[in-house]
Amino acid sequence: MTQNSPPLVLPPGLVRAMATLQDKDRHRLDDTVTRLHTVNGRLWDTEDRVRSTLLSAAQVADCKREIDQLNAERNTLAERADEVLGSLADAGRADVPLHTETLASVVDRMSVLTLRIWHSERAAGRDELAARRVPALHGQREELCAALDALVSDVVAGRRRLPVPARFKLYGREDVAPAEIKPSRHLRQVLASAG
Repeated sequence: MTQNSPPLVLPPGLVRAMATLQDKDRHRLDDTVTRLHTVNGRLWDTEDRVRSTLLSAAQVADCKREIDQLNAERNTLAERADEVLGSLADAGRADVPLHTETLASVVDRMSVLTLRIWHSERAAGRDELAARRVPALHGQREELCAALDALVSDVVAGRRRLPVPARFKLYGREDVAPAEIKPSRHLRQVLASAG
């Protein structure tokens, strides 16, 4: 990730809910979310790099492969985070409204928004459009934090349920037999319960 890039600061309601997790799960989640944010930063940098008009076709192809690899890693990390975050929910409540995305999906969006704010603030001194966007981006972050905290509160209280977090992503793996692709533990559980 870019040097001195911003840390991901999670909203207080999510932090309080995470504090209720067992130590092992909390450490696993901290590590996974930190890695997810790092991957998002690397993805941002690679996407910036590939836009250069000075790159050869081979360099563009190398960047594209790196972007694909980072996106695959991003999806794996989000699934791993959801494995832990899902334990905050009352899984037996099929009668409560379903939320449209998982907690890790919201955390991932928060990570990208944090990077967008940081890069916009850095560009604001030389780019008037970036300078005008910074307050709106901070407003978006405040709204997203409030929405995530409200969702966490509803999930923990059993007023909302979360979708199955499996993303079922296959990134150009035509050369690999399906049996060679190893799903996560949670995905194996989802597939077993569906079959």
